[in-house]
Amino acid sequence: MAALTPARPPGDRPLVSVPGLAAALRQPHVWGFASSTADLLGAGELAQIYRVDNRPATVPGLSVGQEAQAAAQVVDQIMDRLRRMTGAYGEWHSFDTCAFFDLFPYQAELLVQVSERVSTEHVVVYADLLLPAFQTAERFWSQRFLPAYQAAGPALREERGGPFAHTFRIEVQPRMVALWQHTLAVVHATRSIVTQDLSFLAASGGEAERYRWRNAWQSIPPGHLHPALLPDMDALPTLTLSATFPLPTSRQPGRVRRLRRRWERRGR
Repeated sequence: MAALTPARPPGDRPLVSVPGLAAALRQPHVWGFASSTADLLGAGELAQIYRVDNRPATVPGLSVGQEAQAAAQVVDQIMDRLRRMTGAYGEWHSFDTCAFFDLFPYQAELLVQVSERVSTEHVVVYADLLLPAFQTAERFWSQRFLPAYQAAGPALREERGGPFAHTFRIEVQPRMVALWQHTLAVVHATRSIVTQDLSFLAASGGEAERYRWRNAWQSIPPGHLHPALLPDMDALPTLTLSATFPLPTSRQPGRVRRLRRRWERRGR
């Protein structure tokens, strides 16, 4: 199967987590054109372990409980890969994120972040993006909510506002609220399952992911947004996973320099 490589507008910051989408919801006035991250991810087939819903598109969506159960299994498999990565990383001369996680390059770019530090390796997996509920909400934000908000523009400040403001208030924003609340319900339900495993608590990257989007909460959001779209940052649930483990000594930057200094000190 050939991998598709979707185009992404320059400077487009992908929304890969609940905190990221929450930040975008409260700042529609500062976003320009934004392609859907869910569409970018869905341009090709995901490996089986990442599929929360395997049913045909014509079948009605999963209930909150069904999606949470399926998502919990996916999260468990991702955590298993993170555990195995600790031992496998040093076996690669140049670690291949795509091969290890069984992802196409553009999928790995969206789902996984791998960064080498001085003596450790840090990995983040954005599991929220795998949820059908999140994908639907993010896609609606990109394709309907944001364009409708921008089309309405200053008219939203007026009581009557004209046809674009009316469409946003009566049709688009209520639908966004429903999709957003459904997404939060699914993530909360999934967390209630996976937090029974202490290894999830150890691998949770939620605090860092919320902190990454903190600037969106430093300013006052537009007054015409529904309160349900403006949750407190600290209250946001996420299934973002992270792991940090020591780099093999041979891979640590500056290793030769440190050894030379050690030898020089011993020779004095």
